[in-house]
Amino acid sequence: MIRVYLMLFLFSIIKVSSQDLSHGKAITYNVIGSSLFSGIGSAINKKENEKLGHAFLKGLWQGAIGGTVIYGSKNIIQGYANTGSPLFAWSSKLVNAAGTSITENAASNIDFWKRWHLNIGFTRFEYHLNPKKGERAFYFKVMPYALGRTIYVATKGDFDINTSLKTGNLVFSTNTSPANYVAFAYTYTILYDRTKIDGVYNNKTNVIAHEIIHVYQVDDFITINSYFNKLYSKNTFVNDKLLNWIYPDINSWTYIAAYNITGDGKDDYDSNYFEQEAILFSE
Repeated sequence: MIRVYLMLFLFSIIKVSSQDLSHGKAITYNVIGSSLFSGIGSAINKKENEKLGHAFLKGLWQGAIGGTVIYGSKNIIQGYANTGSPLFAWSSKLVNAAGTSITENAASNIDFWKRWHLNIGFTRFEYHLNPKKGERAFYFKVMPYALGRTIYVATKGDFDINTSLKTGNLVFSTNTSPANYVAFAYTYTILYDRTKIDGVYNNKTNVIAHEIIHVYQVDDFITINSYFNKLYSKNTFVNDKLLNWIYPDINSWTYIAAYNITGDGKDDYDSNYFEQEAILFSE
């Protein structure tokens, strides 16, 4: 219950303070948010003989490192917004994957360098350094909610293979504006209206960069998934079989809830932190 109140408190601060967002505010929110959520997760996943305070502080400082890296990845995407170069897009994606890997490890109460992942659409590629005996080093997993959203988007638009390859994100286009938006990020999948994309902000790359930031914001909450580690461990089938192939992307639901708490993003951009952050890093 305490962690729920902390989340609501953080979201309320974001809602009040998001207008005229600066890079200083953005890095503060990324570092503090990642640090707090990682610290809480580490405390939840503390080892049997470990003190609660030690686990919390360990997650706190590791999460702060991850949050700093995540901010850096968002800053890099501005290069793609301005140039359209895939070098910036992929560099940003890999740095973001490193940052979210660190925060997830911190929330799981493991060393920050032990597990690394890369998400592409609804798929997750996971690599473990020094795996335990009998365990694999590499895992390919599917995120169920993200898969459902991708199937939905695929029924609404055409696959934009060129932009997808350039950015490392699943991107679709349509002739009909999704929910009256120029573009929309359905968690890990992007859909844009090709009849409206030119002339908005500056050009297509700015719009896609804006939506990529929203994709990153989904993984800003990846630490939440680690809060359920001990629950999964109580079921042998879930822990030893199902989770070898499935990655429960509860962070997607958390992001949607947080987004709605800070404003619907359509009529109140000035009070929605997530929209202001996407604008900051895509213009």
